[in-house]
Amino acid sequence: MLRIRKTREDRAAGELMHARRARTEAERIREEKHERVVRYEKTKEARRDRIFATVIGKTVAREALDDVREAVKSVDEEGVLLAADESRAQQKLEERIAQVGVAQKAYLLAEKNKEKIELHKEIWEEEDRLARERAEDLELEEFTGHRPEEVINV
Repeated sequence: MLRIRKTREDRAAGELMHARRARTEAERIREEKHERVVRYEKTKEARRDRIFATVIGKTVAREALDDVREAVKSVDEEGVLLAADESRAQQKLEERIAQVGVAQKAYLLAEKNKEKIELHKEIWEEEDRLARERAEDLELEEFTGHRPEEVINV
């Protein structure tokens, strides 16, 4: 029974370690996504200005203006996509944090159950030792005809 409890504790420890690694990976990914958003925000205005600079102060065809609008729109859409990626990464991180909490509780429960069995094992071993001593005393009494205390005092 103790072996089963130890196995369960080991499995729970492994799951906890796996959950912690997954959380660390999710933190890394979320940070990477956040850095991309920050880089985008820093360069967004300059990119838009470069696009507008191609047509400002010039006579251009309507198609060229449509191309400029599309280019600006794609820059803005990139920002939306990056923000959505960062949001998904944050949600994944929160899930991983919750999984670590669940794994931590499972590990603590497995550890507590193992400790209970170990305590009972000590009690059982003590009871077995006392039973063996009683059996030895009875055997000695049957063999000598005296109680063990009398044999020692003789």
